Amino acid sequence: MKTALITGALGQDGFFLVKKLLESGNYHIICTSRSFKQNINSVYKHENIDLELLDIENECAIFNTVKKYKPDELYHLASFSAPILSWDNPKDVISINGNSTMVFLEAIRLYSNKTKFFFPSSGKIFGSFTETPQTEDTPVEPKDPYSLGKYVGHQAVKLYRNKFSIFACNGILYNHESHLKNVNFVVYKICHFAQLLKQKKIESFSLLNLNSSIDLGDPRDYVDAMNIILQQDSPDDYIIAMNTSISIKEICLLVGKLLDIPDILSYIKVEQMSNKQNRIVGDNTKLKKIGWSPRYNTEDALRMILNNI
Repeated sequence: MKTALITGALGQDGFFLVKKLLESGNYHIICTSRSFKQNINSVYKHENIDLELLDIENECAIFNTVKKYKPDELYHLASFSAPILSWDNPKDVISINGNSTMVFLEAIRLYSNKTKFFFPSSGKIFGSFTETPQTEDTPVEPKDPYSLGKYVGHQAVKLYRNKFSIFACNGILYNHESHLKNVNFVVYKICHFAQLLKQKKIESFSLLNLNSSIDLGDPRDYVDAMNIILQQDSPDDYIIAMNTSISIKEICLLVGKLLDIPDILSYIKVEQMSNKQNRIVGDNTKLKKIGWSPRYNTEDALRMILNNI
């Protein structure tokens, strides 16, 4: 049985990854977090799970944890995940998203050099991208502290892979949301306020722009990809995306369809009127070549959110 250590195990991707690894029956899982609530989800009470307190801003704690467990696989999913809020405390955001990754890689180099390491990089590192779809080789131009921190982590992975032959991989993640997000994330926000609209608890809600687009996937597919990436014979970087673009307007209409609110757009106040449409699309060709294929579509992802909020 393999040992997998997951930071950020209580977050969205951590939750779905834990479920996936447990269902495989092949893993003993070390779930780390700064704290664990008494009413923790029953998923984390499995006999093949250990809960470990870990502050990812504490270098000594990272070194000791990696040295203690020497995991076969380490998924460093803990991060600051809201780009729109990253300007509030840019130094800490860059430290959490970038510097902690360097520390984990150094701990692996010193104490557990057989560990396979996964880092969730982000499509946000491409900034105002120069090509569509974006590939693993698209030029990078971070536009906020969140994406800059992710890029620091991304480059640390490549550095330790090339310099020390560490099995370290970047998964360049695009939008993927579930009921475990919050209203700082646009898809969850749409679903949340549409539910309130359906229940006649509000009369309208606001969105920044209906014409912008995202590449939207389901986190269950994303954690499948993370695991597949670490099962390869050699480490590499992969875009994890759906290779499709959907506008915020189209998402609203789909949510309206699922909730039987056909005129949902008439209840939405748009804060910025813009006809500019950036096509955010991640090219998943490389990922599909190693056996990944999405099991869920956009409606599946939206339905999961609506059924659980």
